[in-house]
Amino acid sequence: MKLIKDTPSLFNALNEHEVEIEAILRIEKAIKHRDNGTGAHTIRVSKYSGLIARHLGFSEKALDDLMLASTCHDIGKIGIPDYILYKQGTLTDEEFNVMKKHAEIGHDILKDSKSPVLREAADIALCHHEKHDGTGYPRGIKGDNIPLSAKIIAVADVFDSLLSTRAYKPNWNINQVIHHLEFNKGKHFDPTCVEAFMANMLEALKLRDSFEGDLSYVFDFTSKLKLHQPEERFQELFQSSPVGIAMIDQLSGEFLEVNKQLLDYTGYTKEEFLKLTFWDITPKEYEFQEIQQMHDLNAYGYFGPNEKEYIRKDGTRFPIMIQAFNASHNRKSEGRNIVWGIIQDISKTKEKEDQLHAMALHDDLTGLPNRRLLTDRVRQEIAKSSRNKTKFALIAFDIDKFKPVNDRFGHIVGDTLLREISSRASFILQRSSDTICRIGGDEFVILLPDIDSVLNATLIANKIRTAFEEVFEIDGHSIYITCSMGIALYPDHGIDELILFRLADDALYKSKNMGRNCISVSSLDY
Repeated sequence: MKLIKDTPSLFNALNEHEVEIEAILRIEKAIKHRDNGTGAHTIRVSKYSGLIARHLGFSEKALDDLMLASTCHDIGKIGIPDYILYKQGTLTDEEFNVMKKHAEIGHDILKDSKSPVLREAADIALCHHEKHDGTGYPRGIKGDNIPLSAKIIAVADVFDSLLSTRAYKPNWNINQVIHHLEFNKGKHFDPTCVEAFMANMLEALKLRDSFEGDLSYVFDFTSKLKLHQPEERFQELFQSSPVGIAMIDQLSGEFLEVNKQLLDYTGYTKEEFLKLTFWDITPKEYEFQEIQQMHDLNAYGYFGPNEKEYIRKDGTRFPIMIQAFNASHNRKSEGRNIVWGIIQDISKTKEKEDQLHAMALHDDLTGLPNRRLLTDRVRQEIAKSSRNKTKFALIAFDIDKFKPVNDRFGHIVGDTLLREISSRASFILQRSSDTICRIGGDEFVILLPDIDSVLNATLIANKIRTAFEEVFEIDGHSIYITCSMGIALYPDHGIDELILFRLADDALYKSKNMGRNCISVSSLDY
């Protein structure tokens, strides 16, 4: 393969800040593809932040850096599961705890960069949900411990979010939003930043109006931030980028230049890598995707972000997020159509997404499935049982007089007791298809598939009930408990999950009314 020897000349037209902007905007574009509401929001937040920073006396360089870094404030949303990110309506507490992780995910993506702008972006991603009084997340820092850039973005972000309609809320009017900022000055927001924004409110509203129905701001924003820097500074940025970047010949697929991060991802030396084409490191099953990406490049000038896999030098695969844009308008060399590819190893993101998904479906204290996961499994069981003409049982139970245990021994002992209860009940349930779920507090529900009678469900329930009568030894305390249980059988008592849950719960409270430490069966037939 013939290589272009005058490599530095290929970069002359794409100076440092151009590529820095392209890299950041392409990464941020991945978020816009996952959450469509963030596109104009991201740019508006950047513009509002610029108004605040200018009022606070930022230099032009510092102001431009802040505006650029601010576009990554929600980049961590790339690691949030779709069913939470796109949920219609209010998030549950568990789902909100998962959503809050986006601040740390964004920081992890950006923190290792040698670029000052990207390091500032990492601080913003981590801290823009912190509050002036210390009640924010993820670290609960306050006052001067919060970076000024994050304080500025916090005001701009909330202002624009409240004025915008989202899947989970209607928009507020401008008077409500201004009142919110003023009321929370010194609580949620840094007072100086709020005052600076209020002083520029008319300009902010003009900016917002100019965005309605007009997408030209995206291109205008990029062009206004392009600053020419020396070639050496570009090379420094290119090689220190936290994501992989490659220059590719679109027609042949040859790699013309590659940065250190992409070499680290794949395990090749630079000399080895520049002898490859993107076909050499792409698994064959992605051939159709590659053809589609080439079509998009020709039709639109870019593609992605798309998920796929690359093959390392040792033959192993790893997941990536890739996007590319045609740079032919900047440079053509020896008849080559130049494409810039931005590649991110998303192995850790995938792992975190799996962890976050598990967190959203499991109870933090006991590790048991939560209500969401149980409901999903019950629905699946209804479909299966209906198809196969089989039955299943739900057993609801709670601990009799659990509150006095907490009051006497404290919540730490109480939490340990709940974990021990979970373990003891799980040990009784021998089948992998059985599911025990903690609904909340001391309330649990058990799903028993393929149970053909109330009698068999009662036998299993009684094993668990008697197991709880044995003493629990916790932190030097001997604790004795009992439980009350209620059973509902599908389809004998109900054919809908909500009805079955209610009937099992009704039977549980029937047991309590009978004196506790007993088992009741639903008496209603539907």
